[in-house]
Amino acid sequence: AAPPGLKDPEGERADRRPRGGSVRGVLTLPKRLSKLFVAKNNNGSNSDKSESVSTSSTLSTPDSTPREETDATAETSEDIKTTESTAALEEQPKPTVETELLSLGIRRWKYQQVLYEACLQAGIHIHFGKRLHRATTVVKPGSKDPLTCLHFKDGTTVETSLLVGADGINSKVRSYVTNPTPEEDHGEEKEFVPEYTGVTCLMGSANVPRIRGICFPSSATTKCHACYYPTRIPSPGAEATENPNDDREDHEQVFQIYFPSPIERPDTWRTLTPEEAKEECRDLAKRLREDGWHEQFLAPLESETLTGVLRVGLRSREALDCWHVGGNTPSTRGDDAVGEGAETTVGRAVLLGDAAHPPVPYIGQGAQMAMEDAGTLALLLKHFCPLIPTDNQSDESPIQIPDFSNFEKAMEVYESLRVTRTKTILGSSVQLGKTQQRRADSKLYNAWRELSIKAQVWAYGTLPVMRPGAAFDYKAKVEEVLAE
Repeated sequence: AAPPGLKDPEGERADRRPRGGSVRGVLTLPKRLSKLFVAKNNNGSNSDKSESVSTSSTLSTPDSTPREETDATAETSEDIKTTESTAALEEQPKPTVETELLSLGIRRWKYQQVLYEACLQAGIHIHFGKRLHRATTVVKPGSKDPLTCLHFKDGTTVETSLLVGADGINSKVRSYVTNPTPEEDHGEEKEFVPEYTGVTCLMGSANVPRIRGICFPSSATTKCHACYYPTRIPSPGAEATENPNDDREDHEQVFQIYFPSPIERPDTWRTLTPEEAKEECRDLAKRLREDGWHEQFLAPLESETLTGVLRVGLRSREALDCWHVGGNTPSTRGDDAVGEGAETTVGRAVLLGDAAHPPVPYIGQGAQMAMEDAGTLALLLKHFCPLIPTDNQSDESPIQIPDFSNFEKAMEVYESLRVTRTKTILGSSVQLGKTQQRRADSKLYNAWRELSIKAQVWAYGTLPVMRPGAAFDYKAKVEEVLAE
């Protein structure tokens, strides 16, 4: 359940679904079949005759001709059958995408475009092509407020009063946060490489509709497992296609297929050319078809709209318990600080997203956790470190800077809100990945897991492991903590 006062949209939606969905489906089966296989006469008359017209897949055959029409001529009988069958096909429900259980993903590049445009509107300058080499502390003569200096690989430097590290699993800012005062090393600093997990992922997208939202199929023969989810669906009221596997520009889905690959091959981890992608994906589809995979999972791999196919090895790095360094208050960071209880002389820095808690992608919550981190951090900095006027004021453009005297308090609340939550959510992702691989490795375990999934959905309306990621309002949580 969500904390008091917080919305739980997924939970509320699940609660509205009748428990025991499978039983309900059986009880309503006759009614649904009658709608699917029975057509009404165009003019509303002779309903007994029209009800005998089959609309399952083809036009009526002589076996479906009503007994009352057996004395009609062959031509007249055929006209009646064709007219009624055509009307039946027109009234038969077309394949539609189920929306009640439809999870909708957001393509990373689209989200980045939204953020970029928002930065431009806010007057924030974006510098491309800059790669951070390391961060150090700079203390200006006569100043008690240390700054953080960013050293870029092109030789340029920038000084800042607060460095926010959202630089991913290979984070350089993380190295500064965990060791802000390294011993002098006259050699070239060694690049940190996260540990390879033994899993390689093939991912891409295609304009093929997903019927049931997010799905996690696995294969006991190929020893792989996958995740499929839609990233674009038609607007409400859009007409459905006759074939649910037809390529449609208003449909888009992403596939991620995971293979156990003990040998690390970084030379093969890259974006594939269109020719390579087509050949590899179609070969994979052929093997999965032989394994018995449903055609809806093979359609994206064989689609002419296949794009953005990428092969990448999954790497991991331990999550941190402390995400910041620096400040002008006595430190309580113990061994990670300059000295416990001592006044820090380290420039400020704080982490968010993969830099603080690198995820594995099986539950699709890595970017979501980063967004929550950023929103939480922004609200807390606004509350604890408000803008104050500087001594050098201009009538035309007054200058304000943050008051960092309560920076440590802001970080204490930030970490208390985010560390436990991210460990819980992303820990669930690790467990789901292990579960999926066990399904691929063992037919017996897979059969048990299938029953377990059905039981959980029957009882909760969704998999409980998926709910905590969606049923959370970071803004309400911040307001709740600040009100205490």
